[in-house]
Amino acid sequence: MSYDRRGRPVLHVNHATTAAPGGANEDYLVTGPAWIAVLDGATAPRGVDSGCVHDVRWLVRTLAMAVAARIEEPWPLTRVLDEAIHATMRAHGGGCDLLNPDSPSATIAIVRRTGDHVDYLVLCDSPIAIRRRDGSVTVVADDRLDHLPGGHPYRLELIRSLRNQPDGFWVASTAPHAAAEALTGSVPVADVTGIGMFTDGVTRLVEWYGRSWEQVLDTLTERGPASLLADVREAELAYGPPRPAKVHDDATAAWILPIPAT
Repeated sequence: MSYDRRGRPVLHVNHATTAAPGGANEDYLVTGPAWIAVLDGATAPRGVDSGCVHDVRWLVRTLAMAVAARIEEPWPLTRVLDEAIHATMRAHGGGCDLLNPDSPSATIAIVRRTGDHVDYLVLCDSPIAIRRRDGSVTVVADDRLDHLPGGHPYRLELIRSLRNQPDGFWVASTAPHAAAEALTGSVPVADVTGIGMFTDGVTRLVEWYGRSWEQVLDTLTERGPASLLADVREAELAYGPPRPAKVHDDATAAWILPIPAT
């Protein structure tokens, strides 16, 4: 069914997440009957003082719970995220310097079904891919982080100066107005056969290892998210990173079926 016993629309969600081998998972996923949010915490470089007594895992958990507490309000997703960032800032308490440019941050993607439409929000590099009934795939990807001046690897000073700035990139951290800079939209449920959500530990299959988005969604359809994550680890071990980067990363994928009522 695509509606619960009270007639409220629901989503069918299958998901998987895994930490980079040897590390703690800084991705986070939270879901309800008609919505899902996927977050990817930004790992601070070794030795960097974030000015915060909390780590990135605290940030993604706290922000995810703040989104969950507001997602069923009749608000645009940008307002949901704005209010959630405000709440997370309050949760830091007085022991954290929220003006520090290295304060913990995260990407976030949200999908929510509202009646006969599915709304989405993407902030930073955790994209979604929508498979439509005609077989085409629409990818919603916020790639502003990939287009900073100077090319990879970016200098830490550059990241600090351009985070949550008009000519830079936007993340969920200590600037609630970043929510207004997210990529948003809505698609009719009747036009959709599935939606994939990913952290960038999964999208390296497309960006580094030659898979198409259609192939990624085929894997989700035929074998599920856990198999897709296994493919990521296999490719990482076989080919490594094509540029200076982590060999492994935390990886999260979700496959969503917003099936129309019949």
